[in-house]
Amino acid sequence: MVLKNTFKRGFHIHSKKELSRGNKYIEIPAPDIVKIPMLQHIGTPSNPIVKVGDYVKVGQKVGEKVGAISANIHSSVSGKVIKIEVAPATRGNTVNCIFIENDHKDEKGYELMDRDYNSMSSEEIIGIIEELGITGLGGASFPTHIKLTPPEPIQDVIINAAECEPYLTSDDVTMRNFASEIVTGLKIEMKVLNAKNGHILVEDDKPEAIAALQKAVEGESNIRVVPAKAKYPQGDEKRVIDVVLGKEVPFGQQTFSIGVIVSNATTAYAIKQAVCHNKPLYERIVTFSGEAMKQKVNALVRFGTPIAKAIEHLGGLDDNLAKVIIGGPMMGFAKTDLEIPLEKPTNGILALSIEESEYPEQEPCIKCAACVEACPVGLQPFNLEQLVRNNEVREAEANNIMSCIECGLCSYICPAHIPLVETFKEGKALVRKLNQ
Repeated sequence: MVLKNTFKRGFHIHSKKELSRGNKYIEIPAPDIVKIPMLQHIGTPSNPIVKVGDYVKVGQKVGEKVGAISANIHSSVSGKVIKIEVAPATRGNTVNCIFIENDHKDEKGYELMDRDYNSMSSEEIIGIIEELGITGLGGASFPTHIKLTPPEPIQDVIINAAECEPYLTSDDVTMRNFASEIVTGLKIEMKVLNAKNGHILVEDDKPEAIAALQKAVEGESNIRVVPAKAKYPQGDEKRVIDVVLGKEVPFGQQTFSIGVIVSNATTAYAIKQAVCHNKPLYERIVTFSGEAMKQKVNALVRFGTPIAKAIEHLGGLDDNLAKVIIGGPMMGFAKTDLEIPLEKPTNGILALSIEESEYPEQEPCIKCAACVEACPVGLQPFNLEQLVRNNEVREAEANNIMSCIECGLCSYICPAHIPLVETFKEGKALVRKLNQ
């Protein structure tokens, strides 16, 4: 096995994680009304299974998965369903949402348990994960019960705890506080997949998390913690595999094709909570940061909480606010409507100041190839940008534009300040349209 300290290319970005980093997190109270979107995952929206006037409880299933790729949705409060209608959601779309008036009694719709996963079959574990709505919590929100039923045998399970995006520290604080639970979640995944080896990759700018995890894996012969040099975008799963195993996932193939599954650290924690304690996924720790955020902190937040309500609880925003970003500054997206709700994949809310958001005027490409040197996938961004601009879509496809992970590093590092990743998103959409 080849153990590396980092991956080829990439770039070290000033992380600004010191703004919110720490061992502690707070809890933001659930608001008077939550708005629960029926699409908090990749795939098909869930179908509401409650109606206006129904009384629901915390953790009660209110949305049922539909089709092959979908996930169940659970209420984050107890109270009365006051309306079900299409409304704006975090991902920029409008989806069916269930509005619940919170009675602040927190009456539970599930029973907390202490279950031994070792006594369960893989099918039983996957059934629990599916029923309790566990999805990937690293950004994509892929339904976990599907990820844990790959078509190929798996030898290695990797917990991706890199958290390489600037500002974000929600995984860090989760690892510091719940390291043993994350390791248990990894063991559950290994059992389901019949995998021999477990690995946890953590960037070396998180020494407290590394220490907590190393303590949690003491005595484990087939699980190890892998510290890696902090560099962006280390959290991309193919980069994770490269660092941990020294293996390359071929273009156009999934990680299971080489016997590997990659899971997020907070997802592993949610798996443990679901399988061992019967807890549905209806809340998570979120980073609130950025120079324009008055209180920079990690906070446990119920899904369906409007972003504005969460920020209000933290003291609001400074006058020098330029933009609010959902997620990290590299791969997240700016929002003006702060009434949209926090959802399963929401790992950060950033309030960036005018100074933080300044972006110089674009200049002509000087063919310096800085973007080529930085691209973690090994693409030629300046060439792809020209192909898309010239509408040479098939040529862009032949040059692997679909392999772009949209990490934004090429745009960040470009001395001419060309918004390359925006062009690649347009180009990929054109390729998909041609291939319909």
